[in-house]
Amino acid sequence: MFSLCCATAQAQSRSGSAATGDDSKEAVSLDTVRVSSSRIDRPGFDAPTPTTQITAEELAVVSHPNIAAALNELPQFRATTSAQTTGTNTSAGQAPLDLRGLGINRTLVLLDGRRFASDNDLNAIPQILVKSVDVVTGGASAAWGSGAVGGVVNIAMDGDFTGTKFETHFGRSTYSDANERAYGAAFGTDVADGRGHFVAGAEYVNNDGVIPKDSRSTVGGWASFSNGDGTYTMMPDVGFSRAAYGGLIISGTLAGKAFNPDGSLRDFDYGVVRGTAMAGGEAPSVDDYSPLVTPQTRYNVFGRLSYDLGEDVKLTAELRHSRVYDDYVYVGDDNTTGGITIRADNAFLPGAVREAMEAAGETSFTMGRMNTDFALSRMDFERKATQATLALDGVFGNNWRWSAYYSHGETENNLNVSRRLLTTNYANAIDAVIDPATGQAVCRVALAGAGSDCVPINLFGDGAPSEAAAAYVTGTARSR
Repeated sequence: MFSLCCATAQAQSRSGSAATGDDSKEAVSLDTVRVSSSRIDRPGFDAPTPTTQITAEELAVVSHPNIAAALNELPQFRATTSAQTTGTNTSAGQAPLDLRGLGINRTLVLLDGRRFASDNDLNAIPQILVKSVDVVTGGASAAWGSGAVGGVVNIAMDGDFTGTKFETHFGRSTYSDANERAYGAAFGTDVADGRGHFVAGAEYVNNDGVIPKDSRSTVGGWASFSNGDGTYTMMPDVGFSRAAYGGLIISGTLAGKAFNPDGSLRDFDYGVVRGTAMAGGEAPSVDDYSPLVTPQTRYNVFGRLSYDLGEDVKLTAELRHSRVYDDYVYVGDDNTTGGITIRADNAFLPGAVREAMEAAGETSFTMGRMNTDFALSRMDFERKATQATLALDGVFGNNWRWSAYYSHGETENNLNVSRRLLTTNYANAIDAVIDPATGQAVCRVALAGAGSDCVPINLFGDGAPSEAAAAYVTGTARSR
């Protein structure tokens, strides 16, 4: 944050000195800034709206993994759910911007003054070819509509770059996780005896993410607990009080007993219980699996060919493609925290449990279970964006500029969530009984003639479900 803010403040100070006419100091020449709210080119800080320009050098100094992360250090931006934050939603592969906290749908992102197809996703732009970023925080909606109420961010590409350059980057957090590897390359050259110019750039980034269970066991699982007197206490290690890995009996004579991996019982270690939540003890929590930083792989390529049709007219053809891929544990609703009814004639029920139920005159009990041993979903998410643009730019008269362009873009989202519980199959598989004809465990519905493909499932102990049963009760959800 200090690097970006400090650089902007220095530029304003120099501009003010030059305007006073102090001949003892050398005047500072400032680049022309395209004021994205009005579409008018203005020199330096003569813009009629609040405008901040961040150069490529300043972006390089802060050394963030993407442009959005660098811009989020400026005070006019509010940090959002970005490409690397949280992993329980389908936008985890994006790097959006949020000016003034009005929402990402109210911040317009432009590429060289033109709209681009990628839903405000800055991961679709190769940072190696970025020349500057202009941020306008006022007056933009008049020209661009309600999508620019928060402001406009215009990303200027270095269309005149000549030569070849390569970049490589490796980073990791102070906790020795979130390893990231990034590679970039750019090339530019004149063509047609200098009348045309071609530039191309590409980037590849791979981030391992952060899974609390692997490297930050003390992160996550915090919640406020009522003390009963109107005050609250923040408690660590908060999880479910009505479920356990392998199963927890929560009703009847055996309430409070949990199943060991071999099917035997143990006393469940209760911590501080508040309703369905519990702090400490054996409290199971999905925070152990939900990524704190989403693992991600992405690449993007960009190419531009510009050609001078005449002294005052330039033709530009541009092609851009990006792909973001995320693969991580998706914590949905596949854990049954207190909703499983087990009957006394269940085919897999351990003998000691059945005997205790018979002695108490009970015919069923309720169980809660964390199904991470067979229904721990994984999200496989891919976002692809491709855009082609053809533009004409020119000048006429004294300081008049015109521009026209046609652009076609397509964004494709592919989502696969594996090992999702199929609720009907799951309910049928739980209700397992002994087939009197074969002495084998079968689903009760199979005895009635329906659901003959049903595979009974053993839920008594972590790891107890067979692969066949797991395949029957889970499936893959797809979205295109």
